[in-house]
Amino acid sequence: MQYRSRPLPWRDSFPILIGLTALASLAYVPLDSGTVVSNLPEIAVPLAASTALVVFSLRLRDGGFDADQVESIVKAGWIGALVSASIGAWWVALHLFRGAPIGGLNDKILTLTSCAVAAGVFIEGHNARQRRSRAAADRQRVLGETTWTGTPGPNPILVTIAEQLGEIDGVDPVELDSPIYDHVDPDVFECLAAHDDSQWQLRFQTDDYEVRVSSYGTVTVYERARTADGELVVSVR
Repeated sequence: MQYRSRPLPWRDSFPILIGLTALASLAYVPLDSGTVVSNLPEIAVPLAASTALVVFSLRLRDGGFDADQVESIVKAGWIGALVSASIGAWWVALHLFRGAPIGGLNDKILTLTSCAVAAGVFIEGHNARQRRSRAAADRQRVLGETTWTGTPGPNPILVTIAEQLGEIDGVDPVELDSPIYDHVDPDVFECLAAHDDSQWQLRFQTDDYEVRVSSYGTVTVYERARTADGELVVSVR
């Protein structure tokens, strides 16, 4: 099975994000006029956030996250850093505009930034775990999976789906009980196949199956989800 490779700039920057958070925590002591003991409450939260990020980064490699999930987690941390830095800059600008001293903002900005970074990472990490759990449940419903990228013809996705459904039903693709065009416009597949430079996923349902096609070249057929009473789950999009 072949997948398109994509660069992952965010994932490789996670050590930088953690290092900057820890460095900001430690740099607060010499930059502030107080003693280490008096500064301890101010640096406790940033240091705790940095330590938690280090522990999380070590577990991230063995946590079962795929490359896309790691990238989204790190990206969420950077977004938290940028948002909190913007808020801190706004605080500084307001103090300067009003002629108020800005010395007391150091600890507030440091605490806000470290908490925002940690919050972004851990919230997205939790969401990634939830998505991974749902994906694992989905994999239990997989009836067949193949790729459409090597299929010849003007509409390789349509042909691949028909062949996969025919293989599952044990019939010739032209003898399917429920033709694909009864559930989705076949022209959509041809349009999607032409967009090989973008990321997309198409999902549709037949009478018995759920079909997912992705820009990575996969065609996956799932058993239709059912309730505890055995009734089919119908999704409306």
